[in-house]
Amino acid sequence: MKHCHNCGYRLSTEKFCPQCGYKTKHTEVKNNGKNVEILDNKSNLTVNGIKNGKNILDNKIDYRIEGNAIHLHVLDDRSNSVLKKLQKLMSISIQLEPRSSLSNKVEETHRVKSEETNAAYQRIRIILDESKKIEKEIGIEIKDIKVGVVKVSKNDLILKVIILNGNEHYYKNESVDAIKQYDKALEIQTNSVEAWTNKGMTLGHMGKYHEAIECYDRALEIEPNYALALYNKGSALGNLGKYHEAIECYDKALEIEPNYALAWSNKGVVFGNLGNFNEEIECYDKALEIEPNYALALYNKGSALGNMGKYYEAIECYYKALEIDPNNVEAWANKGSALGNLGKYHEAIECYDRALEIEPNYALAWSNKGLVFGNLGKYHEAIECYNKALEIDPNNVETLNNKRLAMTNLEKS
Repeated sequence: MKHCHNCGYRLSTEKFCPQCGYKTKHTEVKNNGKNVEILDNKSNLTVNGIKNGKNILDNKIDYRIEGNAIHLHVLDDRSNSVLKKLQKLMSISIQLEPRSSLSNKVEETHRVKSEETNAAYQRIRIILDESKKIEKEIGIEIKDIKVGVVKVSKNDLILKVIILNGNEHYYKNESVDAIKQYDKALEIQTNSVEAWTNKGMTLGHMGKYHEAIECYDRALEIEPNYALALYNKGSALGNLGKYHEAIECYDKALEIEPNYALAWSNKGVVFGNLGNFNEEIECYDKALEIEPNYALALYNKGSALGNMGKYYEAIECYYKALEIDPNNVEAWANKGSALGNLGKYHEAIECYDRALEIEPNYALAWSNKGLVFGNLGKYHEAIECYNKALEIDPNNVETLNNKRLAMTNLEKS
């Protein structure tokens, strides 16, 4: 069995490695009593197994030391599949993903991301812990960790572990603990754009938009063309009601990444807040050109069309959004409102019922269902719906007024 000395890639009859291009002579070494042929031109080669290697990828992970670098590979990895998994693990992104879905999907998305992040965190921790043990055993400081052609400094990997730990806290909605980890990372490396951006996103999640913007500005000082930081800064400015500044940020992000569908969609939301519905719809159309099955953009476009009184077109957007995401409560509720505005009250009630099947405590759906019953002259049913809405949101003035009106109409009938 032959492996490349430089990257650990499994070879057949090649005299050079197709993975990294390394060309050397053959050396035979012993590994657990087996002869293993490795392309090598150095005499001080060490081949051993990492003790907890199976806890990394359910495979025995081998290593060798060359200078101050530890090379990880798997000697019986015939298809090089484990090598590729290890490379993917070492290269895993530490950047948080922005919220690109509606509220009913965020919880599930965050649960999955938390599990993925925890798995990567634990595996990289094992690599670092084992490297530390090897350092003590051989008396050499390990500075770099290599997997095939992928090379990561040990310090960068330590930083990655800390940020991944912060990300796991973020996805679990443990914002304070997440920020502690990002601050710890920034103590080690003050110019980490990922740490600054992730800290900003966490602060934004906490509603601390001014502090979030400060973090994005720090990230942009380091990397001015970082589209994600520009996008997030735009979102924070939008939440502060600084719509024109938000649009400037989205425009800068889109100059860098013209196919940034989420930036187009959020830019549309800002135009909607300014009452510029035509510009709003143009932005959603841009987002949908890039991602035709982008449910959020379809939903938002439907809302904009509804605000313009184009209810049939709005319903068509909600229909498409619900084909992609059938459990989207907001889309069901808005479709019900559009149908109600067209006088299709029974169909509207069906939509509100679908929304309430998914989210029984959706106060707005109960309130709007009450309005439809009122329009049908069914005041008892309307009052029941308003009562349900007020159990969830007792101080909603509009619902209280609608309930009083229904009670008055019931007395008159």
